[in-house]
Amino acid sequence: MSTSLAEDSSLPERTRCVLHIGAPKTGSTALQHFLTQRREHLANAGFVYPSSIERGFGQHDLAFLTGGGYPEWATPQTESIGALLERLRQELDIRPGAHLILSSENFYWLSNPTSVRDMLDTLGYTPDSVAVVVYIRRQEDAIESWYNQLVKALGYSASFEQSIDDYDDLWDYEDRLAQWAKVFGRQRVVVRLYPDEPNFDVCRDFTALLGISTVGLESADCKANPRLVRDLLEFQRVINRLPLPTPEKRRYHKQLIRLSAEAATLGLDDTPLHTKASRCVIRKRYAAGNRFVANTYFGREELFPLDPAGHDDAVPPLHSAQRNWRQYSLGC
Repeated sequence: MSTSLAEDSSLPERTRCVLHIGAPKTGSTALQHFLTQRREHLANAGFVYPSSIERGFGQHDLAFLTGGGYPEWATPQTESIGALLERLRQELDIRPGAHLILSSENFYWLSNPTSVRDMLDTLGYTPDSVAVVVYIRRQEDAIESWYNQLVKALGYSASFEQSIDDYDDLWDYEDRLAQWAKVFGRQRVVVRLYPDEPNFDVCRDFTALLGISTVGLESADCKANPRLVRDLLEFQRVINRLPLPTPEKRRYHKQLIRLSAEAATLGLDDTPLHTKASRCVIRKRYAAGNRFVANTYFGREELFPLDPAGHDDAVPPLHSAQRNWRQYSLGC
């Protein structure tokens, strides 16, 4: 392993724990499904992806509990974090010397990095033995995908424009990465780009990062976290306005996913939520922070390549009140 950051496919020296924190909407569910399916292969390569504390293919309970508790949309379990860690210790004892892999996009979204450090310390993993792996995606694409997730699974009922306001800080990569770097050290934060390209495979990318051969190692066949098309997303948003617990709002989840897969046949609308104007507002909002991340972790000026859809052309200046998304999302 090398200490090189950026696009070098290796982990920092002395890594004993690989903490995959997301970010949201960068293939985390697909990766977790893949790791679950390949536990034996990982074990043969010297890694443990623990099953003893698994929830939905990942270690989400640890993320919730290091973030202050369970959000309203999540079904809580009754065990304390101490009990979960004891189960994890017992699993690790079976394979002494193996490297630990933990994965949850909720570490990025909800967890306190200091609480995560303290949790890992109780397991014997000091910050200089942890690699914090984070995939980041062009914000305007992540935001639209995130809104789909909010409405589809988390009971969110506000508009797309309101969601940009509500989750503004979630996509501030400069600030988010700084929080993890402050606790674990910048050299321990491994930043990977998640491009919106059909041939990109996050499972293979992560496997290569671990230093495991991908020859003969097929990725998961299914799309682990499918989206709703626009018409059905609006239908779900109407349901979300009802005074019901979030699990009840998800009653038609499977049916809506199935219908979304047949959207073209059914004539359902799937027009993008973003306009060119709203995309350029988002890009302008995060431009300075993205340049800092690009320089810090990749040694270059631009974090993301030019938008293949052509939205990078002729981005006009914004007024000073950049954070009022509802004012500027209709024109840029």
